[in-house]
Amino acid sequence: MAFGFRPSKVNGDSTNTGGFAEIPIASAYATSIFNGDPVVLNAGNVQLVAGVPADNANPTIGPLVGCRYTTSDGEIKYAQYYNANGGGSNTDAFAYVATKENLWFRIESNAAFATAQVGVQYALSAGSGGSTTTGNSSYIVDVTAGANAAGAVILMGCPQDDENENTSSPVVFVKWASGTHSDF
Repeated sequence: MAFGFRPSKVNGDSTNTGGFAEIPIASAYATSIFNGDPVVLNAGNVQLVAGVPADNANPTIGPLVGCRYTTSDGEIKYAQYYNANGGGSNTDAFAYVATKENLWFRIESNAAFATAQVGVQYALSAGSGGSTTTGNSSYIVDVTAGANAAGAVILMGCPQDDENENTSSPVVFVKWASGTHSDF
């Protein structure tokens, strides 16, 4: 089951300890953003990246890791994902984004891979858009399409647990490729 980007660790460091930024989402933004979706800044507000991030096009500031907003009936929600149901009538909305440049992420790949593929740049697939049940993104790494010099991420390896690495679509470690991440 896809879940998008999950911050895992920092390059040259141990486990991830946060470093999330709180950034506004425009009032009445009418597109749902799921936990793990890559986001961009537009006029100072977070929004879902158009398509998939690629080298020097649509540079992301990182993935959404949660949010808060006020619904049309005045209820303040802290949520796994930004729910735009209701035609974008939310106000006072803020995204929590993993903006750190050297973060490694866990993300599902669409196929098993060989050790020689580690360190290679790959494209992403946006999938179905996300799950309103779990709040998770459907972004995955597209290793079946082959190496892609314009791809958004670099494959860094696979978490080893004697199970994950033997599946047909393992969870992998990735980091942003040069030019696909915009400093915030």
